[in-house]
Amino acid sequence: MRRRYLYVSLVLILFVCCHIILFGLVPDSATFPSNDVSALGERIDQLQRILDEQARNSARLKAFVDIELRKLRDLTTTTTTIASSPTSLTTSDVTTKSPAANANAQNQPPIAVLVFACNRPAAITYHVSKLLRYRPSAVQFPVVISQDCDSIPVADAVRAFGSNISYIKHESAQKAGIQVPSNHAQYASYYMIARHYKLALTHVFEKLNFSAAIITEDDLDIAEDFFEYFGATRPLLDSDRSLMCVSAWNDNGKAGLIDANATELLYRSDFFSGLGWMLTRRLWEELSPIWPAGFWDDWLRDPARRQNRACIRPEIPRTSMTNQGKVGASQGLFFSKHLIKIKLNERPFSFTQANLSYLLQDRYDADFINNVYASREVTLEQLQNQTTSADSKALEAVRLTYTSAKEFSGIAAKLQLMVDFKAGVPRTAYRGVVSCFVNNTRVFIAPPRSWTSYDPSWTGPPDIIEG
Repeated sequence: MRRRYLYVSLVLILFVCCHIILFGLVPDSATFPSNDVSALGERIDQLQRILDEQARNSARLKAFVDIELRKLRDLTTTTTTIASSPTSLTTSDVTTKSPAANANAQNQPPIAVLVFACNRPAAITYHVSKLLRYRPSAVQFPVVISQDCDSIPVADAVRAFGSNISYIKHESAQKAGIQVPSNHAQYASYYMIARHYKLALTHVFEKLNFSAAIITEDDLDIAEDFFEYFGATRPLLDSDRSLMCVSAWNDNGKAGLIDANATELLYRSDFFSGLGWMLTRRLWEELSPIWPAGFWDDWLRDPARRQNRACIRPEIPRTSMTNQGKVGASQGLFFSKHLIKIKLNERPFSFTQANLSYLLQDRYDADFINNVYASREVTLEQLQNQTTSADSKALEAVRLTYTSAKEFSGIAAKLQLMVDFKAGVPRTAYRGVVSCFVNNTRVFIAPPRSWTSYDPSWTGPPDIIEG
């Protein structure tokens, strides 16, 4: 810290000295003979060039000093812990003070950004670099990187970020000797991941005492308004107990299935998608005592855990998948056909300046259902004819009706949506309705209006998983 202060002080001194030297270069009237007009003109031209160059240098110096001063302000208000020996550090060794007691200028509680890492050094470097690039405040969004694998290259990559992040290294699952059922031996990585989530979330909520955390993984990319999105939606989780989480992901967020102009549009969803999501300590206190040994995400989607609660999700995704996602626990599940095609938002929206109360259940449900069932019902063939002849103007919303899992999957396949279900819930669905945007037409894929609940027995086609 002292070294950084000294460095910035030297820059400031240099900045002042440059201006003093420049002032010394300016001649007084006695420097030139009054009759030597030509020499005087050349000297003035020379000084003008010096002044122009000095102005450019001053602007660069000022920008540099501003950046360094901002870093210093963040460093003086954020408590961070960096492991000095990442190959041997375990959870019990960490003595991090909780930055959750701090608050930003608006007196909002900080939100931890919990990054999961294992054995992909290039992935963690890219992902954390993007987080730090777009993070508006180190105090409001402290980054905590959690690693459970014993990958030294990953530990080195994390340490390279210095005091910009906090780092926690857990004992690896291999050393801990986790128990995997014999009939699930091929799924051992899912048990390792579930254990890692339990350790990391316990650390963030119970040791660091944060009230909320954004969970990311090292194979994700983020949009420029990633933090704006989560900062604005955080209060909704306290205001509406029917909400379980906020997700930055849209499972059907391909370029041809979303309204590229609807950067502000958010939805409620009964489907938990993960892949860049936020939860509260309150939810963790509910889930922690019964956390599963494996397959934590499907476990969370089960009706017994979801309890009819919803998540917020965007029309245009604020996270997308990098090529690193092809190699992982799922061995490329859906990757080529779906995940890599998710379109990341490119036009930032100021969510903190918007009124998001329309997402509260007591306001949202009636309007959503009325909009869906007020739309014109069409067949898939009629929709295809309409969208094929569509011009550049947005057309009226239409509705496709399904009454069975097979019907839904058939429609979804034709529109290139994801066709599967989890605990009977189609991806992105709310009250059974999946929304997409095809050739300037808002399309609702909906059950009959008499729909009351999901059928957990509904599953997707057997051939949807890649080899």
